[in-house]
Amino acid sequence: NYLDLRSIAAKRSVAQNSLNAIIALKARGEPGVTSYMYRLMEDMGVKRSEIDDLLGENPSYFAQMEVLTKYIYQNPDFYADLYDKPANVERKGAVLQAIALMQDRDTFDSLLRSEASLATLLETLLQKEHRRVAAKLKDIDTDGAQFNNGAGGASP
Repeated sequence: NYLDLRSIAAKRSVAQNSLNAIIALKARGEPGVTSYMYRLMEDMGVKRSEIDDLLGENPSYFAQMEVLTKYIYQNPDFYADLYDKPANVERKGAVLQAIALMQDRDTFDSLLRSEASLATLLETLLQKEHRRVAAKLKDIDTDGAQFNNGAGGASP
């Protein structure tokens, strides 16, 4: 049936879109990002050889976020710079808020993908029950039609 084929295509599309989103997060990043990430890491006091190990060439979005959310806090220079000037505290506070917003958006996107996948799974699990109930309703309609045509009992 055509609708069953469309249903299967839609379910596959949900799974494929979720997988593609995850692959995109881990795919190689744009070349222009590498120089920015290297500069950011150097400003935090990380040695060039360590940066090569952490990022490599064209770091993925996932690798960039890992650096921004994890390695930044492991560097003592990050905390030492906070004592330098009040402007540094405000600047780094703004950066931390921006990173937190990026993480919140990533979490939201992940939750949307999970919701779509779970809704598709639930719909698939309920498909057999839906068919059973639809068949019973059809039987009730058929029985009701027979009754209304005088085949099933007294008429008013």
